[in-house]
Amino acid sequence: MNVTVSSMIYSLTISFSSFLIIPTEIQAQACADYKIVSPLDEQLQVFSNWCTAAAVRVATSHYGRTFTQCELQGRALNLTCCPIADHTPGNDPSCHPNGTWPPAILNNVKFTFATLPDPPPWATITTEICNDRPIVSVVSELDLFNWHSVVIEGFQRQVVGIGEIHRVRVFDPQKEWCEEPCTLPEHHNPRFYTEDAFYSSEFDHSTDYTQITPIPTAPTDITTPAAPQGLRVR
Repeated sequence: MNVTVSSMIYSLTISFSSFLIIPTEIQAQACADYKIVSPLDEQLQVFSNWCTAAAVRVATSHYGRTFTQCELQGRALNLTCCPIADHTPGNDPSCHPNGTWPPAILNNVKFTFATLPDPPPWATITTEICNDRPIVSVVSELDLFNWHSVVIEGFQRQVVGIGEIHRVRVFDPQKEWCEEPCTLPEHHNPRFYTEDAFYSSEFDHSTDYTQITPIPTAPTDITTPAAPQGLRVR
């Protein structure tokens, strides 16, 4: 009798454990095909050369640190680019250099980051997005001669016959895109670029920045209490 009961309990445990594993497998499979980072606070760039401030703002706000574009631009340049109390950006020419790269801003607002190989393997892109990490990417269209910062916010893998089409979903702070209730199929949504187009055929790609993480600030109002006198540790 004890053996039978033990066997039943063992069988139920195995069945229950298998049931628990199924949702994880489904989730992993779903993420292998399609994923968009949880809702991002997107905002078009305020000025024509503030694309990096706009792109970095998306990433930093995703991790709970809220800045305006002019605050980020000012931190990078060690200037006051928000001269008005309501944080309206000013038009000071010194706040508008030819270009500001993501590390210049991230280092000055106390964020760490990692860079990806160029071009990054598809598995690396999907791993970052599946872990809910937006990627700030610096690219240049081949018919232009200026660098531009955008945010890779999702991906899609589409099986076609015996092959696959890989697409990255991009937020470009310079453009208004078709969004919901957009009637285009998702893989024709203009936010999507094929992996080949984004990383080789249509753009000159520079660097991807990911794992953009705020550096914890050490509390300054906590002091270590002095050891009590006359007591011994037992």
